[in-house]
Amino acid sequence: MKFKRPRIRPLDWSDDSALVALNHVKIAMNKTGRLPEGTDFYEDKKTDTQFFLFHSERFVTCTFRATESSKWRDIKRDLKFWKVKASEQSWRFGKVHRGFKGGVSSVWPGYILDKINIALDEGREVRIHGHSLGAGEGAYLAWDLVHTNGIRPSEVYLFGSPRLGNKRFADAYNALLYNVTFNVWNYRDPVPTIPFAHWNFRHFGRIVYYDNLGNRHVNPKRSFVFKNRIFGSLKKSCFKKKNTEMGRYHGAKIYEETIIASSEETRGCA
Repeated sequence: MKFKRPRIRPLDWSDDSALVALNHVKIAMNKTGRLPEGTDFYEDKKTDTQFFLFHSERFVTCTFRATESSKWRDIKRDLKFWKVKASEQSWRFGKVHRGFKGGVSSVWPGYILDKINIALDEGREVRIHGHSLGAGEGAYLAWDLVHTNGIRPSEVYLFGSPRLGNKRFADAYNALLYNVTFNVWNYRDPVPTIPFAHWNFRHFGRIVYYDNLGNRHVNPKRSFVFKNRIFGSLKKSCFKKKNTEMGRYHGAKIYEETIIASSEETRGCA
């Protein structure tokens, strides 16, 4: 079955919007910090899923907390990569990662949908921001918002996201949200490579790839990404020059520093 993409103008990439998204991600990870005024927080202790609704004058923003390596329940959700149907009504929308769907389902819809509907009635827009595990769960929430409730997010920023579903689901997602989704990868971040493509997991949205020099590429060819990941470490690297911690590649702070460095005049580490 083929899905047609909507004829809407693609959202333009914005460094500022990406940094705002990463700020939401960092707040969600900072358990000891004080939440911004008006933020709604939801938690399912059984799955250890934590969900945040950030409110501003123009937007209501949905963010799931990313993986915490010290928490077994987070790792357990990551490892539940066998696929279940994306929609309870039909198999035709493909299959998705069981752990990510389960995390979303543990807090959704509940009171969250009511809060989102109130924001929409007030003329605000819905945004989805996520990193790592939170990106996988955020992507499923974005799709389910449109598919089940007819609510289309105005932007979806995913950083270091693992693959969420099979090819059919990726096609179904792109039919609804391709033009507003930025799927951002850092050079040699290992997380976007899992679960493996040969297990029939696929990415979706517009791929935004930062190479070893910190340059941004939108929807690069797979051959370029492969070669850059393999051979980029043998060449001059913006990551090594600008931050000795860049070897980790995956952290939200690393993504933030990469985007800031890319927007400066010294692009390409010249």
